[in-house]
Amino acid sequence: MDKRLAIEAFEAPYNILKSGDLRENQYNAQFVSPILKYTLKAICNVDWRILEVPVESSKDRRNANINPIIDKVLEAKCADGLARLWLSREEVFLYEQTGPPDFDHLTQLYIHDYKLIRTMRDVLNQRIILHLKDGIYDHKNLASFGAFGHRTEVSLFC
Repeated sequence: MDKRLAIEAFEAPYNILKSGDLRENQYNAQFVSPILKYTLKAICNVDWRILEVPVESSKDRRNANINPIIDKVLEAKCADGLARLWLSREEVFLYEQTGPPDFDHLTQLYIHDYKLIRTMRDVLNQRIILHLKDGIYDHKNLASFGAFGHRTEVSLFC
């Protein structure tokens, strides 16, 4: 049985990455998602979702100090990719992409970088809170992980 990862977009007769007609969601779905999905599956058993997935940890942070009867409940921020543990449904891995491979806007780079770091912090805080509610006070082994995509590069964070 062949265990190689096959990405159809790499088999295109021309370089689709430099074509200029590839959008962020297309790029995520055709290139980044298959790589991250199979990598995460090989490392740990997670539920992987892509394309503007609501991050519940961010919703919990944004609505922490409001009265839902009086105040408007804010929606969850969305990530370009999100992985949850199968059994506990805890969010553990996030992915943010600045745009398509031919997009090079410095402001968007810093906005997405900040968004990823803030959301990773929200995910870790939420994991700690869930463990404390379950009576588990040792949270040294908890972490959140992320990946940041800019142009054709993907960097991993923990």
